[in-house]
Amino acid sequence: MYNLKNNYVLRDIGGIYFLIDTFEESYFKGKKLISINSTGKTIIEIIQTKPGINLKEVFNAYLRVLNINNETDELRAQIEADLEDYIKNLINQSILEYEVKEDENRY
Repeated sequence: MYNLKNNYVLRDIGGIYFLIDTFEESYFKGKKLISINSTGKTIIEIIQTKPGINLKEVFNAYLRVLNINNETDELRAQIEADLEDYIKNLINQSILEYEVKEDENRY
């Protein structure tokens, strides 16, 4: 199950998307904001829409957003792998929280 940590907010500043840590006090001391592209924005919005969403649900919601018809198994596998890598990166940066449900065995 994935959740955006409570201290992070998604903001559009002049057409550029940022994840802003509202608990961070050092932005004025040169700390860089975390900018994300439109794909990252979409993934964050999917996760925010359904707290506790799992990887399969994020993947299926993302495919609906992409509106790709007749995707091949190879394309689905690549999208899923890229999505999983992106989510792992957000977890490693302490932006997303991950909690294992009893019936869930995927990262």
